[in-house]
Amino acid sequence: MRHGLRSEYCITHVVAPNSAHDPLTPRFCRLLDRTVRLWSADTGLPIGAPLIGHTDAVSSVAFSPGGHRLASASIDRTVRLWNADTGQPIGPALTGFAEVTSVAFSPDGHRLAIGSADWTVRLWNADTGRPIGDPLTGHSLPITGVAFSADGHRLVSGSLDYTVRLWNADTGQLIGPPLTDNTGAILSVAISPDGHRLATGSRTVRLWNADTGQPLGDPLTGHTDMVRGVAFSPDGHRLASASADTTVRVWPAFASLEMLCAKLTANMSRQQWRDWVSPKIEYKKACPSLPVPE
Repeated sequence: MRHGLRSEYCITHVVAPNSAHDPLTPRFCRLLDRTVRLWSADTGLPIGAPLIGHTDAVSSVAFSPGGHRLASASIDRTVRLWNADTGQPIGPALTGFAEVTSVAFSPDGHRLAIGSADWTVRLWNADTGRPIGDPLTGHSLPITGVAFSADGHRLVSGSLDYTVRLWNADTGQLIGPPLTDNTGAILSVAISPDGHRLATGSRTVRLWNADTGQPLGDPLTGHTDMVRGVAFSPDGHRLASASADTTVRVWPAFASLEMLCAKLTANMSRQQWRDWVSPKIEYKKACPSLPVPE
């Protein structure tokens, strides 16, 4: 029997991109019971009335790249599109799913990725409200997160089955074997802006090489409960994680040369270079401000 989800499955929020008409007023969306609310991120005050239409808990929300549309996913087995400026619904609800757990807009705003409790990910045309191709199958438990790469050609999905899967968002084909996190069920996923790294949240936070499928270093530990959200900074240098332990943590998303040099007191010696790199490769001073030992 496939696993369903209870109404209290998830509470989430999302930051909106700046609107072209109102570039100085970022907004975020917060869930309240079966409604969606828009709030001012500057004042902390609600914007307009709650968006009403779902009949069960709202599990995921996502702004379109321009910030003028909002998608909401619900355990009531629907996805709804809203005009984020007026709060009015856009067309009828999208239906035909099991309990919907996650939703994401493609970077061009024309497609939606929708993850649900029937273990599948579906692509939908956000303009026509019609499905695109067949469901993406492969997971063996409910989907918990979906995210597009910045170029829109790849899609990542996370699941309670402890795996992350990468898909070709144009063909629907799986890219490589699944990535497995043995520390726990995957509850959140994100792709770095350059598309080369993945972040996952479970009992820990993990970084992965999106090209090879290999983990990057050890898990990032510190949270004391499940990690329900991960997000890269726009420049890809930092990663934020949100946990059920009521904390948010910020991590360096990769070790830059400047960060490494800041922790050293000297460059490699020329003998170390010959021993550890190669005697056939010309010596290079990696940290210009640090001395080279004799």
